[in-house]
Amino acid sequence: MKYLRGIMGVTKIDRVRNEEIRTTLKVESIKNTIERQQLRWFGHLNRMGNDRQTKVIWETKTSMKKPRGRPKRR
Repeated sequence: MKYLRGIMGVTKIDRVRNEEIRTTLKVESIKNTIERQQLRWFGHLNRMGNDRQTKVIWETKTSMKKPRGRPKRR
């Protein structure tokens, strides 16, 4: 947002909302961009063949349970 504010020439003192800046510059929020990319990757992963190593690693379940409490000092 600091970069976008610099482009518009607006400071925090001007009290312009982030949403207004994004709509003016036609920029999507970072949160929406990350969510869209994650969903895209998940869809790609689901369409992969079951023999692909990436999918095998993704679907692997750990059998060991973490011990309760603070980790042991080593």
